[in-house]
Amino acid sequence: MSGLGGSVSSGQAVAQEPAHGDLNRREVPRNGNPSRRRILRWGLLATLLAVALVVAIREAPRELARWQMAAAVEHQRNGDLDAALAAMDSAIERDSRSADLFRRRSQLRLEAALLEGNLDNERHAREASLADIDRAIELAGEKRQYLLQRSIILQHLGRHEEAVADWHAIVRIDARQPFWLQMLSDSNEQLYSSYNNRAYARALADIEYEDAMLEIEAALDHQPDDHPGVPDWLDTRGYLHWKQAKRHADLAEEHAMRADEFRKQAERHRELAEHHAVQASQHAQKAESHAERGEVEMQQSELRLAEVAQRSQQEEAKSQQEHSAHEQRELGLQRDELRRQAGELRVAMIDLNGAVAGAEWQYAQWDVIVERDKWAITDPRTIAGQRKYRERSVAVIRYHRALVWQTLKADYFAERDLRRVRELGFVPGDDLF
Repeated sequence: MSGLGGSVSSGQAVAQEPAHGDLNRREVPRNGNPSRRRILRWGLLATLLAVALVVAIREAPRELARWQMAAAVEHQRNGDLDAALAAMDSAIERDSRSADLFRRRSQLRLEAALLEGNLDNERHAREASLADIDRAIELAGEKRQYLLQRSIILQHLGRHEEAVADWHAIVRIDARQPFWLQMLSDSNEQLYSSYNNRAYARALADIEYEDAMLEIEAALDHQPDDHPGVPDWLDTRGYLHWKQAKRHADLAEEHAMRADEFRKQAERHRELAEHHAVQASQHAQKAESHAERGEVEMQQSELRLAEVAQRSQQEEAKSQQEHSAHEQRELGLQRDELRRQAGELRVAMIDLNGAVAGAEWQYAQWDVIVERDKWAITDPRTIAGQRKYRERSVAVIRYHRALVWQTLKADYFAERDLRRVRELGFVPGDDLF
């Protein structure tokens, strides 16, 4: 049994070994010819490479434009606006359909214009800035950010009513935000911030005063007193009151000028009345002389002339009284306008005092936070830009209060605010807003 078993095992082992001819036999792949598969793989790879090459060729100018834009941002942060503008020009040459590039160059041109000392060059730079943002809006449509930038440029060009029109569009955009987004914030801060900015734009344009005041009142009513935007909103309301006070002062001046004109006319009528009174007396004396000599016809002629002179005297005296009454009426209207002016200046000063205190406090707090967290600041140039923005806000509010002090003839306090404006690096004037 053991021999038989051993024989069988040996036979099974022999049967499992491959035949000599099978060692050189190659198994044919089930999926077909291997050379065909290689051709398909290389064809697919070539197609992908061709598509990638086409995309790379098409995107290369845009990618280069993005690199140029990044360089422009670096130059801007370093304070080299000429180099920044040159880099942005190169970017637009490579990608002339990018609305964002035109917007950024517009911003650079406005910044350069505000630093320009030559008025002609400054005007040209502002107009070039406007042309760029107009092109951006043409390419991208009326986006909020683009409209906001254009309104600022228009204000710097003195085209304030056009700036107000852009703010109308911005408010419409903010009012159309989705319901779910409105529900995230009951105060709807962006909309009320736009109300404030449109009110300020209206103040600069000297139009729609009542609507502007209603908007700023709505913004203040719907925000807590410690809201960070309150100083700006108080500044807008104070500035509106100052503008209205200025309007009342102008009206008072007009009434004063009309009163003076009526006074002069009344004086002329008084002089004419006195002249006619003298003539009437002279004719009466002549009539008496003719009566003593029996010259009846001459007497009657002089009496008639005396009567005409008396009537003229009465008419002139009446005109004098009428013009004196008009003078008094205009003086009364002048006093009314001056009282209104005083009231507007009083509330303007209250608002601007609050705005100055709030803005200075926020600026100081921001400075403390920056000093505390300076270890975490990766790029100090970004902080420098934020600092300039905050300093401008304080300077604008200080300048507005100085205007009120000047109107009140309080030169010492006005100069104190103006000195603070200059300390912050700004020049008081119509361009500071």
